Amino acid sequence: MKVCTTWLARSLAALGIVLLALTGCGGGGDGGGGPIVLPILPPGGEPPPPPSTGRLESFALRAASTGITYPIEVYLPPSYRESTRSYPTIYVLDGDARFNLGESRFANFRTLLDRHKKEAILIGIGNTDRRDTDYTLPGGHRYHDFLAGQLVPLIEERYRADPGMRMLTGLSLSGSYVAIALLIEAQHEMVFSHFLSSDGAFHSDYLAQIKSLDAQTHRIVGDRPIPATLVLASGSGGVSNERAVEEFNAYMRMRNYKGLGLVYLKFNAGHTPMDLPAFENAINRFID
Repeated sequence: MKVCTTWLARSLAALGIVLLALTGCGGGGDGGGGPIVLPILPPGGEPPPPPSTGRLESFALRAASTGITYPIEVYLPPSYRESTRSYPTIYVLDGDARFNLGESRFANFRTLLDRHKKEAILIGIGNTDRRDTDYTLPGGHRYHDFLAGQLVPLIEERYRADPGMRMLTGLSLSGSYVAIALLIEAQHEMVFSHFLSSDGAFHSDYLAQIKSLDAQTHRIVGDRPIPATLVLASGSGGVSNERAVEEFNAYMRMRNYKGLGLVYLKFNAGHTPMDLPAFENAINRFID
């Protein structure tokens, strides 16, 4: 069953395992064996993390490309105040959407960063009610102009952000937009280094839009490497976009983009609950 804007209010207590299938790194990789099964402790069984000593900031930013004002939330990790180092940045699409545990996607991810003691600057981008315009085409081009041309430079002007480690993450419709952003950037210059797509809406008209953009990108890129990593994660329990994500993964492997790291993951959870273990996996995989 295809899922895009209908959200499932499911308990996370049923999460017991993570299924991982990796496609390799670059040109689609050479695949591998069957899925690896790893046990995880359900979030409900973990003690709550101690109160965060990080800092929260928020501001509103009017996008020149869309004319829309977006609420922005920024979380600075506990060590930020006392250090001089630069930090990885994680840009959270659907930042104000409440998909899991009664909290916003931004708040859930902030909790997970604290729990795993992963230090990164987390940026939540709001205005979820714009998702049908901003996360699809042609509106996605203007939205990307806002992300890459306005928001990222502002964050890196205000904060000690590492320009070599920028992650973009989305769920469902914003999850498929993550692939759109990658294809837009591949035509010009990569802004984000890591693209995390959770149970993306790779079906129906959304898939047709992406394939049309991909055909253009493939012609422009040719043999030029794409120095980025795309993580395609899907749910496999309850209602999810499992089939659509699986087929899009196969499609991207077939496109054989040089230099593009492609990782395919499955989580034994439904459409929105899978977003939390997918993010946990990403921060443990990519952030020291």
